[in-house]
Amino acid sequence: MSDSGYPLSEGGPQLGVEPRATYHHIVLRGDLDSLAAEPIRRRLEELVEAGGHGRLVLDLAECSFVDSAGLGSLVAVYKRCHARGGPDAAVVLLHASPDFLELLQLTQLAPHLPCFDSVVEAQRRYPWIGGAGA
Repeated sequence: MSDSGYPLSEGGPQLGVEPRATYHHIVLRGDLDSLAAEPIRRRLEELVEAGGHGRLVLDLAECSFVDSAGLGSLVAVYKRCHARGGPDAAVVLLHASPDFLELLQLTQLAPHLPCFDSVVEAQRRYPWIGGAGA
């Protein structure tokens, strides 16, 4: 990834970022909790503004925990994506934990922050998600 290991704070989570033609592919390493929520939100919003397309694919395979503050940051990023990219904007989540999936269901945010088990599965719904060279 071109922005691999972008440090958000000393010893905190990291974002690996790979800009693609029609979206940014991001890997979150670490917890998305109250300590990390604000710097992660800021960085993701920077990517939305830089990309101009309002599309993010966020891989949570290496994210072990998301609390309400972390969820709030994702909702803020979702809103920024839609403000920037219009109706084709999206925040697509990959490899979310069962606990986080349950949180999305309880808060009724699952339709707005769709989760998939693989890139291939996500591509079926969002054809703009391409392979490594896309």
